[in-house]
Amino acid sequence: MSDQTTILYRIPAPYSDQTIEVYGDPDNAWYEWRVLDASGKAVQDTGTEGSGSFRGRQYGSAEIALRDALMVSSDLDDPHRLEMQRIKAGK
Repeated sequence: MSDQTTILYRIPAPYSDQTIEVYGDPDNAWYEWRVLDASGKAVQDTGTEGSGSFRGRQYGSAEIALRDALMVSSDLDDPHRLEMQRIKAGK
């Protein structure tokens, strides 16, 4: 990931005192999301998932990253996890 990150969205998480941030590098079209607790500490950050050159989910759209963050923070299923299950099942 680049060191040139920008926060594109910062919104209250539904039904909690947490905050959702979507951040990334628009020039290189990669985005991640994180959920911050009331003190500003990250409780989940997709940019820290994985390892090596595949660190993070590397979304190509800030809005899709925001959608996933809203779903996860609302206790709905994680669309990324569902897609990985579908791929593994060969569907």
